[in-house]
Amino acid sequence: MDTVEKRTEAERVLKTLLQELDFSQILELVTTAKNDILIPLSIFDTPLHPAEALYKYLRENERLSNQDIAELLDRDQRSVWASYRRAKKKRPQHFLKKRERYQFNINLFRNRQFSILESIIYYLHTVHRLRTKEMARLLGSSPNSTAVLLKRAKVKHGKK
Repeated sequence: MDTVEKRTEAERVLKTLLQELDFSQILELVTTAKNDILIPLSIFDTPLHPAEALYKYLRENERLSNQDIAELLDRDQRSVWASYRRAKKKRPQHFLKKRERYQFNINLFRNRQFSILESIIYYLHTVHRLRTKEMARLLGSSPNSTAVLLKRAKVKHGKK
């Protein structure tokens, strides 16, 4: 299916959905979608631990407080503070804010059952259909460690 066909199909599905919702529901959906925080994949291709990179991005680029980050991600505020402090020492400069092909909704990281990298790798594999080698290249890690994380995530999701 080419891009034009995909867009036409998406428009058809969207029109069908919009006909079933009233104005207040549509407004709520649009407002929620607009306020969602998107995390770029490139922040995880750094020497920082994934949690440190995520917290640093949210503090400096999205201007969220430790309390807000802790609530959004269902984490303890003290661990957010400590991780951010370590990240600032390791990488004092801010992450550049740019449009990227692969971005993640902040809600992807709320499930504490999965590590941050497991969530990212499983998402890239299932949604974008990326292969292990490609994910490893994007994350700056080895294909073997990426394969292990993907396998763990699949097991946790109940898939083989």
